[in-house]
Amino acid sequence: MIRNYLKQKADNCGASIGALIGAGTLGQFPQFLAQYLQKVRGHIDEARNSANYLLKMSGVSEELTQRAEDLQSGLDAIGSAGELEKLLQFIRHVDFQIFGRTLENFEPGVTFNSEGILYCGVGALAGLVGYEITKGTLGTLYRRRKNKKLAKKP
Repeated sequence: MIRNYLKQKADNCGASIGALIGAGTLGQFPQFLAQYLQKVRGHIDEARNSANYLLKMSGVSEELTQRAEDLQSGLDAIGSAGELEKLLQFIRHVDFQIFGRTLENFEPGVTFNSEGILYCGVGALAGLVGYEITKGTLGTLYRRRKNKKLAKKP
């Protein structure tokens, strides 16, 4: 009786920790996205200014113009996406150089608007699912090992 009670409490704690980790992680996405988009806008301005300068100096600016257009395309796609679709558009259009720099300078924060709450909720659900999958996998491995030991005994 006490053993089952302790198992249930441990399971509840594990599920709660999984939900908190998921909510805390995915809940950061809106804040990270805002900082990422700010850097993208800076890169677009830099590419356009450099392209204009090079065009005036030598007539060569195709690469920078193309980079600015690619970044602007991604920015437009993310900006016009719905709340949950932003994550998918971000993944589709991410620039890994800007992503790395954003991650280096990321200032954690939680936005208390509908988008922030939505991502926290989705993160909590993902954390619970991750916990249940891990628990099920470890339980299966434990039972298999236990059954092998029992089968070897004469």
